[in-house]
Amino acid sequence: MPMEPPHWPHCGWGADEENRTGCRGRRVSPYTRCLAHLREEERAEHLGALRPGAGVDYSGTRFAPALLQELLSALRGPDDIARFGWAAFEQAVFASHASFFGAHFGAGTRFDGAEFGNDVSFKKALFEGAVWFSGASFGENTSFTLAQFGDGTLFPATRFGDRARFRGAVFGAGADFHSAVFGERAHFEEARFGEGVSFGAARFGARLSFNKTTFTGRATFADTQFGDRATVERAAFAGLASFDRARFGDRASFAETVFHRAVNFHEAGFDARPSFRAARFHGVSQFGSSAFGERASFRQAAFRREAHFGGARFSSHVSTRGAVFEGQCFFSRATFSDSPELTDVRFLAGVDFTGVTFDRTARFGPLVCRGTLDLSEVTFSDPVTLEVDADRVTCWRTRWAATAMLRVRRADVDLSDAVFEQPMSLVAHAEPFPMRSADGTTHDARAGDAEAASPVRVLSLRGVDAAQLMLDSVDLSACRMAGAVHLDQIRLEGEYRFGRVPPGWHRRGRFPTRWTSRITLAEEQHWRAARNLPGWDAGPDGARVLSPAALASLYRQLRKSFEDAKDEPGGADFYYGEMEMRRADRTRPRGERALLHAYWVLSGYGLRATRALAWLGLAMGATVLVMMAWGIPQHAPAQEATGRLKGDEARLVIDTPDPGRPPSPLHARFTADRFDQSLRVVLNSVVFRSSGQDLTTAGTYVEMGSRVSEPILLGLAVLAVRGRVKR
Repeated sequence: MPMEPPHWPHCGWGADEENRTGCRGRRVSPYTRCLAHLREEERAEHLGALRPGAGVDYSGTRFAPALLQELLSALRGPDDIARFGWAAFEQAVFASHASFFGAHFGAGTRFDGAEFGNDVSFKKALFEGAVWFSGASFGENTSFTLAQFGDGTLFPATRFGDRARFRGAVFGAGADFHSAVFGERAHFEEARFGEGVSFGAARFGARLSFNKTTFTGRATFADTQFGDRATVERAAFAGLASFDRARFGDRASFAETVFHRAVNFHEAGFDARPSFRAARFHGVSQFGSSAFGERASFRQAAFRREAHFGGARFSSHVSTRGAVFEGQCFFSRATFSDSPELTDVRFLAGVDFTGVTFDRTARFGPLVCRGTLDLSEVTFSDPVTLEVDADRVTCWRTRWAATAMLRVRRADVDLSDAVFEQPMSLVAHAEPFPMRSADGTTHDARAGDAEAASPVRVLSLRGVDAAQLMLDSVDLSACRMAGAVHLDQIRLEGEYRFGRVPPGWHRRGRFPTRWTSRITLAEEQHWRAARNLPGWDAGPDGARVLSPAALASLYRQLRKSFEDAKDEPGGADFYYGEMEMRRADRTRPRGERALLHAYWVLSGYGLRATRALAWLGLAMGATVLVMMAWGIPQHAPAQEATGRLKGDEARLVIDTPDPGRPPSPLHARFTADRFDQSLRVVLNSVVFRSSGQDLTTAGTYVEMGSRVSEPILLGLAVLAVRGRVKR
């Protein structure tokens, strides 16, 4: 108690040289002493004048148990309830075993600075209005069980000894325990708080219990210190709950607690084994920059709105098995020192792990996410297997320092600028990841989802060193590869898929056009769409359109990758794309482009056997017609022998005259016999042989031309067939 005199007229009993103030009890009018120091007859007269509901002021008075009972007896009515009007007990001192059991206090009751001994009871007490316990102190075993408080219950800076009990207590609006200090055990089970309760900067010992407590309004626990085994299980927070910068000891538990509005644990600290098992978060939950000790648990928890764990630190294993995040979840810049248990977790609106560092993480997932799984700038330090079922997986600047296996189901994967220091495999997972229900049964997490069976699409390999990358059974039709290095060393396995040219006929200017069937890169799709060609994919907004020279380089690298893997037929379409881009590259010499154009027209760059055979057939047919019309003479010239006899010698000269002209008129030239002769000439020309027939001068030159051109066309057809079947 303070040594200076109080502000009220005080008793002064026992004052001496060392204690000039003496007794601090307020004088009882009209006497000069406090209630404790009145003579017996004076006390009896004073108490006899009191009636139930009377206002009293006994500030600074010391109450022995017997004196307190005398006072309560004087205020009891026929219902045996002690009733106070307004009451002032500021700096009063109550000995042990003081009991206000069932007492009623009117508005304006004050116990500021009061001192209570052990075993003090306010059980079932009723405080009708505001009551002040500011700076009061209680010994051990203090009970406010089933007490009822009106609006404005103030316990700031109050000190409680061991076993402070508020079980079943009801508080009105504005309950304040700011900076209160509680002993080893404090109990608030089944208590009910009105609007605006504050335990800010309070200090609790071990074994605090708020089990089944109801907070009907805003609840503040900012900067509060909790000891070991603090439990807030099956509690209900109807308003904003703030635990910012709170500190929890071992085994803090919020199991099955319901937060109806937002809850903040920003910069909170949890020692070992904190638990939010089966908790329900209906508002935005904030755990940003919090620190979790070993074995933190969010098992079966449900987050209906956004959940923020940005910058949080998980020093050991954390389990979210069976948790459901219906809103966006953020773990950006968090740190996991051990492998998080993400089994049977469902993220229904996306999850952000941007900048997270995973140490000693051997397995990540299975993780089901209906939105975007963002692994941008994440670091996996150890070998890891990731199992993901998501709408989209973003791995921008993700770093895998060791071998990794990424099993993905139906997601769009963006690997832009990812870093693979060791071999990395991206595999399309065909079977659904089984999820375990609360009853222990397993089921498909995406059952009934129309998009669950869609293929895994890789959207980008920009900035990737593909030498360490293997893709298995993925869709690369929309994948942008510009900027990737060592693309010639990428490995493609399984049923991979690239884009295709637009099917069917399309109008190009005044003429219908049909594209040759082949695979294409996404960048070529964007380039052709930029030229307003119908049917081609324009790509995402802002996508850079490459030049034909750059596209030719991409096709060349992929072709080399297939050829190095002994899959020449698989690389044929990449060769076709490369040649197409070379032909479209206006920076190349015109002569080279003309040669490439002819190569394309005649045989599809040596890859379209039907085109080469068609040209061969046309050439042969034209040659046959020309031969029939002008190349075959009307009659084969007969050999003539001329000579002279001179004595007994005869000298003969055998000569063959030039073939005659074809028959006239023109229609007489097209006969079966002449067709047979012309066909023989053409067939021999195809295999680069001379027919040996007598031809007109025109026919001779036609045969010479066909012996050069038609074998070339035949060779192009053979080359195309070989390109498709080569082993």
